[in-house]
Amino acid sequence: MTSHEQQQHGDEPHQVGVDELHEELDTTPVHAAARAGRVEDLREILLVDATQAVALDKYGLTPLHWACDRGEAAATRLLLQHGAD
Repeated sequence: MTSHEQQQHGDEPHQVGVDELHEELDTTPVHAAARAGRVEDLREILLVDATQAVALDKYGLTPLHWACDRGEAAATRLLLQHGAD
């Protein structure tokens, strides 16, 4: 149950750990790295699998979308260099 659902049902929200957060957001390492501007992590992911530059999350958003949304210029440049569009 998400924190939002807990609030709707009157349940007390609990602290969400990193693993739970990834599960709740249904995110992937490439999306998380792009969103947080972790360029070195992003570089390693893309070196292993360049197709991750265009991977979609459960909302249909790409890592490039998240990097741009969060103002992560270095992550945006790296993704564009690896074929993100």
